[in-house]
Amino acid sequence: MRKSMQKKIFLVFVTLIIIGVLMTGTISITLTKVLVPEINGADKIKEDLIKYQIMSMGIGLTVSLLLGYRYIRKVTDPIRQLSQITKKISRGDYFGQRIYPKTEDELDELSQNFNLMSERLETTINELRENSSKMEAVLRSMSNGVIAIDNSRRLLIANPKVREIFGISAVDPIGKHIKEVFRNEDLNSAIEQLSPQNDSVRTEVELNSPSHKICSVNCGFMKHSTDPNRITGVVVIVQDITEIRKLENMRRDFVANVSHELKTPLTSIKGFVETLKDGAIENVETRNRFLNIIDIEADRLSFLIKDLLTLSEIESGIEEEGAEALEVESTTREILSLLNEAAKKKNISVKLEIEGDVEVLKGSKSLLQQMMINLVDNAIKYTSEGGEVVVKIFKDEVNLNIVVKDTGIGIPPEHIDRLFERFYRVDKARSRQVGGTGLGLAIVKHIVLSFKGNIKVNSKVDRGSEFIVQIPYKNK
Repeated sequence: MRKSMQKKIFLVFVTLIIIGVLMTGTISITLTKVLVPEINGADKIKEDLIKYQIMSMGIGLTVSLLLGYRYIRKVTDPIRQLSQITKKISRGDYFGQRIYPKTEDELDELSQNFNLMSERLETTINELRENSSKMEAVLRSMSNGVIAIDNSRRLLIANPKVREIFGISAVDPIGKHIKEVFRNEDLNSAIEQLSPQNDSVRTEVELNSPSHKICSVNCGFMKHSTDPNRITGVVVIVQDITEIRKLENMRRDFVANVSHELKTPLTSIKGFVETLKDGAIENVETRNRFLNIIDIEADRLSFLIKDLLTLSEIESGIEEEGAEALEVESTTREILSLLNEAAKKKNISVKLEIEGDVEVLKGSKSLLQQMMINLVDNAIKYTSEGGEVVVKIFKDEVNLNIVVKDTGIGIPPEHIDRLFERFYRVDKARSRQVGGTGLGLAIVKHIVLSFKGNIKVNSKVDRGSEFIVQIPYKNK
């Protein structure tokens, strides 16, 4: 309650007291003058009586004012407290606001009702805050992006994932128009397609900034919880399907490549068999030449199927042997000895360099052997006669490093990123000439990953290539 109201009540109270005292005093003085007889000394008595009456009136007025002020304060203090507390609540200070009047009247009942209302308000606000925190936690942990807008197309929700997908750097985009925040015509077009007859829209959106992405977008109306016919806005779910589309493309390419790689030797075999059946078998020289070609194509088909099965087993985590202690140096020497004959045919020097003590690894020996065979065999195949292949093994603080370096033809930089893809060939004609299946480096990559390691390539055209395998000691 404002102070002016308290003053007004006090002034009214004072006025009534003064009027009452004056009326009482006037009547008393008048009666004194009338009733006191006209005798000697009566005037003195009248004057004394009037004086005492005026003094009594003054004392009574003072006491009445003090008692009245105290009573008014007692009545108005709870109202004033109520006014102050409601002001605090209006400013957002909801918690702990209570009134404790020292009365047992209607004000006490009003105060109790107010306190009950304040407690319920606190409970409701706490519940809302808790629900809001839960909702925020859910939105933050979602792997998909979530957008919510009102009927004016102003942003209500944009969770961290959708901000990451669209590269939104604004500190707080909430409240802004969606076209101001998400500058993507396909997304905005999908939202505009919503109508009472079409309350769900699904499409794909391609993004080029901050990086190239393909996203699945699902739009739908937000409806009021108690009135399904009342539309309150639009919710959009955004899923980054870039990797899914990439895997689908890789799968299609893989199927196409496998079909092609299988079809080529089979067609060749079938063609030579039919030629032999048509009479060429009678010519010994022709027959032997055709049979040699069929044998080569059959071996090529066998190698391809073997590599496909190996790759499938590695990807599935299936190993021929369990984890065992691996002597990397001795295993490498075995592989170099095995491939020494192929290197001699091209007059290629193969060297092994060991720096320091090579620690023992844990893993499958057959996988380590296959990794080394593929890397060294590739180096020999793509190195010209008289070249050099160096295998270097050394350790650092956390990794065992295996480096296979050659002086071969090298790899153009635009091909390096795709080098470990299945059936990817830098030079298809040369790859077929040297007898590769196109799966060797893909197998190497998956073997390295099975050891929890990584592989990288350094290469310069006409100067050679360097394959660096890093396997952590604690790989198992």
